This record gives sequence, C-alpha cells and structure tokens, in this order.
Amino acid sequence: MYPTHFFQRGSKFFVDFIKYLNLGHICTLFQRFIQSHDSNFLYVSLEFFNDSTTPCSMPCHIITLLSVVHFSMNVLHKFAYHFIPALILFLCWPAVGSAQDCIGRDQTPAKVQKYLRKASQHLSRADTRRALRQAQKARSRCPNCQEVHAFYADMYLRRNEWAMALPHLEFLSGCPNAASSWQYALLEAYWNTNAFAEALSLAKDLLQSARSMSASTRRRVQKIRRDAQFWLRSRPDTVGIAIRTTRLPRHINTRGIESFPVLGLDRQTLYFTRRQGPAEYLHYTARKDSSWGAVRRLFPPNVHLTQGAYTISPDGKLLIFSSCTPHRGMGSCDLYSTYRTHDGQWSKPRNLGPPINTSAWESHPCLAHNGQALYFASNRRGGRGGKDLWVSFRLPNGKWSEPQNLGPHINTPEDDFAPFVHPDDSTLYFSSDGHAGMGDVDIFVARRDSSGAWSAPINLGPPFNTKGHDACLSVDWTGQEAYFISDRADSSLYKIVGHTDIFRTSPLPRHVRPKPVTYIRFIIRTTDDEPLGGATVALYLTNENRPYLSTRTDEEGQAWVFVPYAHQYAIHVGYPGYVFISDSVRLPLPDTASSYYTMRYFLTPLSEIPLDTSHRQRPIVLKNLYFAYNSATLDPRSHFELDSIAAFLCRNPQLMAEVSGHTDSVGSYAYNMELSHRRAQAVCAYLIRRAPCSLQHRLRCRGYGFTRPLSGNTTPEGRARNRRVELHLWRSER
Repeated sequence: MYPTHFFQRGSKFFVDFIKYLNLGHICTLFQRFIQSHDSNFLYVSLEFFNDSTTPCSMPCHIITLLSVVHFSMNVLHKFAYHFIPALILFLCWPAVGSAQDCIGRDQTPAKVQKYLRKASQHLSRADTRRALRQAQKARSRCPNCQEVHAFYADMYLRRNEWAMALPHLEFLSGCPNAASSWQYALLEAYWNTNAFAEALSLAKDLLQSARSMSASTRRRVQKIRRDAQFWLRSRPDTVGIAIRTTRLPRHINTRGIESFPVLGLDRQTLYFTRRQGPAEYLHYTARKDSSWGAVRRLFPPNVHLTQGAYTISPDGKLLIFSSCTPHRGMGSCDLYSTYRTHDGQWSKPRNLGPPINTSAWESHPCLAHNGQALYFASNRRGGRGGKDLWVSFRLPNGKWSEPQNLGPHINTPEDDFAPFVHPDDSTLYFSSDGHAGMGDVDIFVARRDSSGAWSAPINLGPPFNTKGHDACLSVDWTGQEAYFISDRADSSLYKIVGHTDIFRTSPLPRHVRPKPVTYIRFIIRTTDDEPLGGATVALYLTNENRPYLSTRTDEEGQAWVFVPYAHQYAIHVGYPGYVFISDSVRLPLPDTASSYYTMRYFLTPLSEIPLDTSHRQRPIVLKNLYFAYNSATLDPRSHFELDSIAAFLCRNPQLMAEVSGHTDSVGSYAYNMELSHRRAQAVCAYLIRRAPCSLQHRLRCRGYGFTRPLSGNTTPEGRARNRRVELHLWRSER
C-alpha cells in the first residue's frame, strides 16, 4: 500500500473519529496544531462542521491540514516507518488531549500548590509582579493544571483584563465537569473582547443546555445574545465617526455621578443632578461666550429632600422632581412639584400623590411642553417588568389622570427609563437595557404617528451609545444640541469608568433630530397694560384643519407655546369679561425663520363696549374665515373661528353683533355688494345653527362690498386685506 493512499485512508478515519467523539474542543486543538507547522496547507472540507449540534466554536467550515505533497514527498517516502506511529499518535490526539489536557485540583502537584499559595499571598498585598513570578513557576511545572489556569483567570478578571483572561477561561471551560461559572466568565470575556460571534454561539449553547441558572444570570445571558446579534447585524462601530462629542469641563463633571442634563429655554442654562455619596441634588450652570460658569445648587440647603431626576416647564416656573428621602413619601421614590414665586424663590415641595405616586418606585419625570402630559418611569404593578415608561394627562380640574403604560413597543421586561419628549410632541428619547443594543444601557428614539401610536425604538448607535452605560439624552428645542451621560473613559467605544459624566453633541445627525419647531411667547395684557393671568390661548392648525393646543397664561400674563414650522395657525385669545382676539400666523421654513416669536395682545373690557350702534368701537376683523373663490360657501377651516365666536356670544348675553362682509374692488359694484352680503349671511347662519344658545335676534348681517377698504386695491396684498368679514359689537340697553 502506497504511503499517500495510506494517508488518505488515515485522514478519513481521523475525520470519522472526531465526528464520532463529537468533542468541540478538538477543533481548537487541531487548529492550533496545524497552525504551528509549515504554511503550506491542504484545505479539506469537513462537512460535519455544518452540523449545528456539534459544539465547535470555530467560525469557518474549512480547516487546514499539512500539505499531502509536502508531507508525503519529504517525510513519507523517506521515513515511511515513522509514519505509522505518528499517525497512531495523531489519531489518538483527541483521546489523549481529553485525558491529559486538564489536570483536576485533586491531582495538582504539591510543589505547584505551594507556588500558587505564595502567588496568592503576594496578590493579597497588591504585589502583582511577585505574584506573577510565582504563578509562572507553577505554570512551568504543570501547564495543564486546572488550578493554575483558575489562578490566572481569577487574577485577570479582578482587574477587568478580559483579553488576558480569555485563553485561561477557554482552557477551564473545556475541562471535564467544568464549573458553570467558568462558562459564564468565558461568555463575558468574549463579549468584552468584541468576539461577538463566539459570544453569540456560547450564549445560545448556555440557554439551550439543561443546566439550571438563576433568573438574573439568564437575563444577562439573554442580553449578551441579543446585543451580540445587534453588533453582528448592524456593525455600529463603523457609524458616527464624524459626529463630534465632547465631555463637559471638570467643574461640571466630577468624580461623583452627574445625570439628567437638560438645556433651558434660553439655551444658556444647563440643569443637571449630581450625586456624591448617598445624597443627590439639583444643580445648574450658565453659559457665556461658549464657556460654562460656576455650578450652583438650585435649592437652598434648608430644603430637606434629596432631588433626583427632574423636569422644568418652558417658562421655568414649574419644577417636578423625584426624591427618595425615606419616611417622607408614599414609596421608595416619589415625584414632587414646586413653583417659582415672584421673588425668585421656590415654594415648598408638594408630593404629587396618587395616582402618580404609589408604594412602588416613581422617578424620571418629563413634562410635555404644553404641560398637559407627564411622562415618568415606574416599576408599579401592571407593567411589563422592571422599570416601565408611563404617561398621565392633566384633567380639566387640574388633577392628573390614571397613568397609562406606553406599551410593548417601548417597554420591555427589563428596565426602560429616562424619558424625554421633545417639544415637537412626536419624538421620544429614552434609555433601556431591554432592547437590542451595544452594551449595558443604550439610548433609543421612537416617533409618534398621527394616530398617537409609538413606532418601534431605534438604537442611536455611536457616538451616543457604547458598551457601557449611556443614558438620559435631552435635545434642545432647536434640535441642534444634545446632552447625555456616559461612563466611557474617553472617545473609545469600549473603555469605561466607574461613574457617569455629561457629554455634549452638536450638530445632531439627521436620524436623531426631532421635527423642527420654534416657540411663540404670548404676552396678554389689558388696555391699561396690566397682565392677564389665566387668559386662554388656543391654536388651530389651519392647513390640517385640526386643533393644535390650548393653554393659559401665567401670573405675568405670559405663555410659551412650541409649534412646528411650515404651518399656518389660527389664534384665539380670550378672558372672562374681555373681548376676544382673533389672529392668524404663518410660520415659514426653518432656514428663513426667526429663532422664536413674541406676540403681544391687549384685550378690551366688555365695559368699554358702547351701548348703541352709532358709537361703535373699532370692529373685530375675523382673520380665520375662508370662502371658496367668488363664492359664499364657508371652508371647513373656518369652523374653529366661528365656534369660538358662538361660545363667546353665549357667555355674554348682553352683547349684540353685526356681521359685515367686505370685498376688494375687482368686479362691478353690484356684484361685490351682493357677494359681501351673501358671505355675511353665511356666517350668521352658521353662528345661529351652531351656538349653544339662541342668537336669532342678536345678530344682523350686512354687505358693504368695496366701499370700506382697509388698504389700497392696487396690490395683491392690499386686495387680500380688503377681502374680510368683521364683527361689530355693542351692548343691549336691557
């Protein structure tokens, strides 16, 4: 029999023998054996590696053997009598390795144990150099001793040197009757050395095996499996390289834990929390000329409550924060509210009580920009497990509704927390360790559609997320500047430290940005320039024909309203005992708009309305009425304006009104007189039909054509001003 033929038969027997043994560690041993020889290889396809039941962690389906030609020509033909014992040893390699590669603790030589004891003593005194010297002596005497590799693995694991611990953990995991703890440690080592394919394979094996594991261990293994799949699928380490992220200076970031950074409405004041030891308090710093000033406590020391996560209203006057002060709340952590007084001080904090607070944990509040919704995190009953995100809505009586869970799209059986709803009212940023991500805790974004449903969350990826703890993202109202916390040590995606610092990112990548919005600052006063606190400001999206929001002014007669760009809004301002204001505003695209808008209105008291029609005051121009071209048919976009007028007239039964129609000068006198009269009649008919009271005898309709212009008819703008409907008011003598 020729040697080459004998080698081919021997190779087939070797393959069948490995397949029969079904030992996963043989793959690694064989790979190391062949890689230590000449670089001239023969590639042999082993189909049994495609079998998913074979516990082989090798990533490829092709392994290498020594070249048949090189081996047979240089060895077999000259030293054929050496081949048979070599082949016997080669075929018996798996059996020999399984018997001798791992020497149990009860078989460790006494001399080796002595070296290991000395190494442990040096290590306890933090003398790593001498400890390694003794450990090396033990390893040289018994390289396959389980106890030696356990010492090395334990030493490197304590120092988080995962790459150094990895080969020792692989050895220990391959030992017969290896403790499950080494398998879990190996899984962590694969994860922390970015061996995601190996981590995924081992995590699947651990979850499929019959061995029992605690609930916390199972959750950790499931998370590594989930996150390893995310890394292999998304390759997030190749994204976000050009996005600039900077750590805030050291007088803001300390060795304590900084959290929940939020930029104020002025974009110059940064609020955040700082924990040093068990205590946590609110702080702020102001920015001037791109540098941050001194850090100050928000509350004076006489406020005997810890101050955790918080949310501030756009006007800076309402603050809701969490406090975990024992024996002061309803549960482990509760939500409290406080108001800024006239002298700039904060009122005594008040527990929000039920249904917001329960005996469970409530924290991480986020107040919607209009003040009508409160988002927060809680581990109360009825959730999906761990911490969930909830929302409560403000009722007409000012109280909060029963909280609603944000649902399975957002919440997971793990922890979901730190919600931040942008002023665009449709973008939610939050943190979670339950969704597939890059590591410990990641930041996600979800979008709300027109039906109010949230989309599936998207992982923000780098530079926001790393393999560590990344959370608490907030985005300023312009959508250009973001702040978040991270325990990363530097710009690296992997190295972490033991506390969180505040980071800034600007500009934001497109997939992270919210919808572009601006805000309108309403200032409502009387004709005597006195502030009107509690005045109602209602906005209606004219181009979408739907209400947008309704709010009230504060004690200073001001209200802040965030609105999306590229829309037209109908505005209705009202206050009991005063004449309403009707206005309209069209916001251009962001690149042509101002940063924000200020709108001042002066309301007239009803007492100043004359008693007769001959001395009427200046009429109210109804700026949100729309008709079809050359027609008296009301457009549905006009209903918001007319419904508001009908409610106003019913609240003030002493008022009489004339609805007058006006046109431009295009067309004949008779045609315009007739068209203006029909339009006034259409408005009167709608008010009578829709009003909750009888207006039949309190309205009169007249058309004036183009006889009372407000502007010249020589330009399109002037003609547009002249085409209008007005409301004249007077008081009844009865």
